[in-house]
This record gives sequence, structure tokens and C-alpha cells, in this order.
Amino acid sequence: MPFLKIKKLDYGKIYNAYKLAPYSDKQALLREADEKFGLDFDPEEILEMIIDEINEKLSDDDELLEVTKSLYLKWHEIAGKLKAAGFSEQAELMVPAIKECGYDTGGLG
Repeated sequence: MPFLKIKKLDYGKIYNAYKLAPYSDKQALLREADEKFGLDFDPEEILEMIIDEINEKLSDDDELLEVTKSLYLKWHEIAGKLKAAGFSEQAELMVPAIKECGYDTGGLG
């Protein structure tokens, strides 16, 4: 099922397609990008873009920044803490990307 019509690696376009894709197709979309762009594509960049969007919504003194900027938490731990803090949609958006990276989802999905 081809999702990506782009010829050059463009994370912005991939991320937009990822956000618009039905949940059941998100991981397949990332897999297609991986097959199309090979080692140049890193699905973890999609996770970083989700975090960047969240950080834009947080104030400079928000305690949640400690979570989103953590170098020690695993991705599923970050997603779980975001979900608990009311960012359920973003946490859910992270799960297929976490899976495509080959990381533990911690039971999130």
C-alpha cells in the first residue's frame, strides 16, 4: 500500500502523512519510508517531531519539559507520562513510531 509520493527524503512531508494516516496504517507508512530511503531514514526523527510540537505548547517553566527533554527515559516512558499529563493524542501518535524503531512500547499499544 504506497503512502509516500515524495522522491526525496523530507521528514516534514513524511510527518504530515504520518499524522493524517489512519492509526492502523501509521507503522506501515514508516516502514515504506524506511524501504524507500534506506539508511537515510530514521523513524526516531518522527518521535522527535512529536516532542517538538509538544514542547511548543509548554511554558518554559513547565515540569513536563523534564520529561520531553529527558536523555534517560525510554520512549514508551515518555509517551506514558505525556498520556498521564493530558497529551493522549500525542502519546498515541508515538506508539507506531516507537514500534517501527524496534523499541519496547511498555504495553502502550
